[in-house]
Amino acid sequence: MESHDFVKNLIETPGLGRNLFLIYLRKHCQNDSNVRKKIYNLLPHHGYSAICNIIFESSLRSLSEFIVKLDNNDNNAEATTTVKTNGKEKKTFLIKQKNQLKKWPIIQYFTKYRKLNSLKSECQNCVQFVGILVNLIYFSYEEDQYGVVRARLSDSMNCFIKLSNSLDNYKLSLNTSRINLIGYELLDSPDLTSVLNSCKFSIQSGIYRIAEKFGKRLKDIEVKDETRRRLQLYAEGKI
Repeated sequence: MESHDFVKNLIETPGLGRNLFLIYLRKHCQNDSNVRKKIYNLLPHHGYSAICNIIFESSLRSLSEFIVKLDNNDNNAEATTTVKTNGKEKKTFLIKQKNQLKKWPIIQYFTKYRKLNSLKSECQNCVQFVGILVNLIYFSYEEDQYGVVRARLSDSMNCFIKLSNSLDNYKLSLNTSRINLIGYELLDSPDLTSVLNSCKFSIQSGIYRIAEKFGKRLKDIEVKDETRRRLQLYAEGKI
């Protein structure tokens, strides 16, 4: 944690190193006040916290990208591809053949299996990102003497609520999607379902912690109307 460039490389470079670093960071943001102090502290002569900015920007960007993938992943949709020929949209023979192949059960099976595994991996990282942000927000109430987290509260809460909604919608689409292959059905991976539920739980428990810590001051955060409505339900214990 000595160099913000080192942190930036670790948190933004996909791979096992980032996965392990996220687990480490989440754990120490929750249990180690010295680590949190380094994150909250300002850079000398600059007036901002580079490490805190990197963590929030990278985490929120990754969560937002995952939301887009969940929202755009229609488990029941058939792909359609067109090309432009002489200014007009026209399907070619090869594209028609490709779309026909996509309808074969075995192709659908393995295409979906690959997507599910990819989503599972991304969702595992999102569980860590949510945990990291929740811990930094929760402890900032008493430890962030410079207010470096305060500027990120609105974006973070909006992102949490949006991700929660997208997870719910995606799980509903999974439950209605069935691909039959020689008598076997691929609904979804049990591991994926477990990770999706873990992500949902991380958001819910995290918002409860934040609502409990911030109390009435949670209302002072400028957020979208839908986010404010959901936060009020959390504050009242109705979710």
